[in-house]
Amino acid sequence: MAIIGLPLTVLFILLPEPIFAAITEIILAIATIEIIRNRVVKKTRHNLLILGTGAAATAFIAAFIRVWVQDAVWILLIPTAVVIWSVFTSYKWTKTIIYWWTMSVLYISVLGSHLILINQTDNGQNWIILMLGIVFATDTGAYIIGKILGKHKLIPSISPNKTWEGAVGGYFIGILIGGGIIYLLNTSFIPSLIILLSCPVIAMIGDIIESQIKRKLLVKDISNILPGHGGILDRIDSILLAAPWVYWVIIWIN
Repeated sequence: MAIIGLPLTVLFILLPEPIFAAITEIILAIATIEIIRNRVVKKTRHNLLILGTGAAATAFIAAFIRVWVQDAVWILLIPTAVVIWSVFTSYKWTKTIIYWWTMSVLYISVLGSHLILINQTDNGQNWIILMLGIVFATDTGAYIIGKILGKHKLIPSISPNKTWEGAVGGYFIGILIGGGIIYLLNTSFIPSLIILLSCPVIAMIGDIIESQIKRKLLVKDISNILPGHGGILDRIDSILLAAPWVYWVIIWIN
């Protein structure tokens, strides 16, 4: 899977901006469907409408942010932060389909659209390569080190398989790979350093958020669209939180 996935990821990053944005919006729309469908039991016209409008709303918001909102997107980050926080609560309204529709659309579209915004910045492709390199290295490192050395549970109530050993190992592997990418791409020093030191932690928090979503939905994988690898959201959960962080670091520093 990695042998196929890596070249496709590189090709995806190098696509012209409008095509990159369109494909990203489609991926985000699919991720939204993955969450909502876990609350839709019967494939009736009514429920298919719920899924379809969720996907359409996600793609529309991402496109709206790309074209019109851009640097004012922080306004949308406020309600998005609220719905992400609510995933960790036990309020009755968090069990309704209306909540899951709203939460998934905001969570996926607002955070995910930052990937498109990064691509629109100066040297945007390089920043995306750096971010994805750190995220993928952190995730892989945490998994491997956790399997080999993991003994102390990180947050057993949310994700029983994550360990402190895996988190620390993933952090340093993320820094190691990220440092190599910075050297090769020669990106701006200060924002690169901030991203390098912080992005592994942000990526792991993003993974924890998705673990809590799956815990609330009572599922192991958000979907089985990628055989043996779960769903789209299972692959982009860390990126969703890392992308806004990287974008705003670039904007604030540069």
